[in-house]
Amino acid sequence: MMAADSLNFDPYTKYETYPEYCSTPSQMERRTIKPIHQNTLHSEQQQQPYETKLLQVTAIIRHGARTPSKAHKCWDDFWKSSSDTSIWNCELTTLVASPAQPAVLNFEKNENGSVTSTNSNSSVHNDEQLDGEGTIFLFDKRYDALDDAPQLRNELNGTCQVGQLLLRGYVQELHNGNMLRKTYIRDTKDNYTIDDSMVLFDLDEDPGISSENSSIESGGSSQHRRTTKNNERKLKKLRPYEEPNLYYRADDDQRTLMSGQVLLRGLFEDLLHEHSKELGSHVDPTVIIHTADRNRDILSRNSDICPLLNDLEDDAKNSKDYLNQFVNSEESRILNELMENELGGNFQTSALDCMMSTICTDRQLPLILDDYGKNLETNELYGSDFFDRIQKYSYLPKNYVLRYNQSAYSKLATGPLWVDILSNILPLVPASEGFTISNDLKENLRYPPPKLALFSAHDSTLHMLLSSLGEKIFGGEDWAPFASYLVIELHDIIEQIAMSEVQSPFPSGKAFRLVYNGEVLTSKIDGCGIESSPELCDISFLVDTVSSFAV
Repeated sequence: MMAADSLNFDPYTKYETYPEYCSTPSQMERRTIKPIHQNTLHSEQQQQPYETKLLQVTAIIRHGARTPSKAHKCWDDFWKSSSDTSIWNCELTTLVASPAQPAVLNFEKNENGSVTSTNSNSSVHNDEQLDGEGTIFLFDKRYDALDDAPQLRNELNGTCQVGQLLLRGYVQELHNGNMLRKTYIRDTKDNYTIDDSMVLFDLDEDPGISSENSSIESGGSSQHRRTTKNNERKLKKLRPYEEPNLYYRADDDQRTLMSGQVLLRGLFEDLLHEHSKELGSHVDPTVIIHTADRNRDILSRNSDICPLLNDLEDDAKNSKDYLNQFVNSEESRILNELMENELGGNFQTSALDCMMSTICTDRQLPLILDDYGKNLETNELYGSDFFDRIQKYSYLPKNYVLRYNQSAYSKLATGPLWVDILSNILPLVPASEGFTISNDLKENLRYPPPKLALFSAHDSTLHMLLSSLGEKIFGGEDWAPFASYLVIELHDIIEQIAMSEVQSPFPSGKAFRLVYNGEVLTSKIDGCGIESSPELCDISFLVDTVSSFAV
């Protein structure tokens, strides 16, 4: 949960131009997801041979704007008390609830075996129904206990945590949630319309009933299944943000946990309010977050659990091409001298974080770096466009490692994550029984599968996933902005005419669409990009692309 003193702030006013990395409101508006263009196969009749129906959405997001990820060595004045980069105070705080899991509440049972509650109408016996009950107060976490500088202080000298989500990051993810709602959720109360083929959740039908994806049982008579389903509906209506409709995964960083929470607020805020009113003042709606020990998690690169990643990184950095581009080139020499002579030392590895956390929060850049988007005179010694050149000098070597040797690093690092992603998708693809997939993946298929799977992670997560899909998908020339997203849509293909003369482009009956920050990338996957369906591709091609390393 989150709290903020005020959302009345006016960001992005200090500089005339901001890098795409910052994700200003106008930049965010350009990343909307467009509906699928229902294309027609070339035939004499010019008939459309298929319709599509959205079955599932997987969204992998980067957190919103944050503080520096650590107390980096940046330019000389960065941490001087006279600089506005020296102290980082945060209005956005985290709210923590008192324990309310069923395992805890079971200790509070009275002698009759029902749960003790301050709500006299509450006597619940089903553990699943106890989620959120008993949470009658919250804790507001404030990082203000150490204020005796320089010995006793937080790493960023103020009340912010390192890498903490900022208010502007909150707004970015709220925007993403609202955008996804307008793309995938139908509700007549909203002032927009969605094509039938793109509806993931139809709140006009029944906002409190789970979808056909969430089957109750696979066996038994149809009458038995109907009875069971009706009974379950009476016990607990499954809302879109409840499992199995939603699978929410995040690592245990404050910025990723809160970014996902805010996005879900943008998606389902009205439903959460209605649900809260139904439950009463002493019971809160509960959304499950699946996470892990941070130092063991695989949502970002983790060489501690996979030391071979270190070897692959060394191989890339020792390659002739890497040395020529980033170590021995004239550009490297010039930029190293610029940092040493004008900025107090070489901070190449941290330059991207130092510079972006400054400009994106309207703090003051050093004069020599304050040239982004400006047409300034060329310096005789170092040239021009210093901000842009140094930020690329910081991140291009990182992307090179991810793409080196056919993206060996990225494939190894994302293997377990692809298992998690595909474990939600493949149960909806009957033909997947014939796919070549690992035993790890087969054993982890998730039944019933979710309609929406949300993974809240990092820039490196997106880069590695994109890189693992092929060099045409990720060229390594850019860096994922704050609040970036990668969406994998799964569509049911409903053939409208017999295709005796033209082979169906969707033999499995299921197709996917890949969208990164509003750009459809599906056609860049090997085997995809046929003229009749440039946005959609049979799901088998995605599975074939990742199956060799999805372990």
